Amino acid sequence: MNVKFVNKGSRAEGLSYIVKFSINVFRILVIVIKFRPNLIISTGSAIAVPTFIFGKLLGSRTIFIESFCRVKTKTLTTKLIANLCNLLLVQWPRKVDEYKMKNCKYLGRLM
Repeated sequence: MNVKFVNKGSRAEGLSYIVKFSINVFRILVIVIKFRPNLIISTGSAIAVPTFIFGKLLGSRTIFIESFCRVKTKTLTTKLIANLCNLLLVQWPRKVDEYKMKNCKYLGRLM
């Protein structure tokens, strides 16, 4: 199994975050092109957005697992990639109705 990681950053870091994010987007592009994954699974963060976009462009299936701590609101990442997901897993039953998407499923607590 090939597992690759990117640098972690926080939006609170300002310019440093923008630089790290840009480097990570390039790394993700290289990784997705090199390995052409059949499936991409993410639990979130901003880097999931370009990862899913590159993956979808190359035919990958995508699964996104929304954070367990999000009870009342949607995450920004989920808002951006919900339509790119083959499967969107939420960890609260009422979130299925909130997203109103056929690819959105509640399977219980996952993490």
